[in-house]
This record gives sequence, C-alpha cells and structure tokens, in this order.
Amino acid sequence: MTSMVLAPLCVPVELQRPSGRGQRPSGLRFFRLAVGLAADGAGLRLRSAVPEELGEGPLRARFHLPPPSEHTAKLLGVAWDGEIVVNAEAAEVVIDAGTERERKEPRLLVFHRVPPPTRERLRLYASLRLEEA
Repeated sequence: MTSMVLAPLCVPVELQRPSGRGQRPSGLRFFRLAVGLAADGAGLRLRSAVPEELGEGPLRARFHLPPPSEHTAKLLGVAWDGEIVVNAEAAEVVIDAGTERERKEPRLLVFHRVPPPTRERLRLYASLRLEEA
C-alpha cells in the first residue's frame, strides 16, 4: 500500500491495542488525524505517525466517516451512521522523499480481518469521494 490512490478524508481516528478474547480494549487511547482512505477501503493514511507505544503489533482503529457528499448529508440527516471499528496494523511511508530530511514513519493503517459488509462500505465510500474530487 505504499503508492495508493487516496480518497479525501479528514477525520480523527482513535487508536488502541485490541482486547483479548472476552476482554475490553486497553484503556490507553491515542488519536491521529486521517487524511485519506485507500480507494479499495484497505487502509487509512494518517497526518502524523502512529505513537511509538502502538507502533508494532495489532491495533484497534475507530473513526466516523462523514456523509460522502453534501447531497447525502441533506438526504439522510441524523440517520447517517458512519462509525467504523476495524483491526489494523501500522505501516511505514517515506516522508520528505528526495530531501535531506527523508525518513520513514508509520503513517499508514492497514486494515486486517475486516468484515465483508464493512469492507464494501469503505470501498463504496472511497469511490463516492473520489468521484467528487
């Protein structure tokens, strides 16, 4: 997912370690701003790096998709439910490529084991946003 098409998105994402079987997610939460959704719905691009505390291993990502268009927002109003909760893992991207500040940072969330209805919802959302862009 290093060179991917991103649908425009600007939403906060809550990151946590996932819970074990029968347990709740850990109480330690971090927030990052998502700036793009992969066109295939397979991940998010973040504005800043995933915290070191969460850098390796599985994550739980929770975010809310806004209505994909002004028309949809007016049509559905408060009935719109954009909440998404997925398992993910951080992946690195190259920042400031070709400069002396070039470096890799974990600014990508790659989704894992996404239920088919949620994956289709993400893919459709990205498709609608890309049509508008």
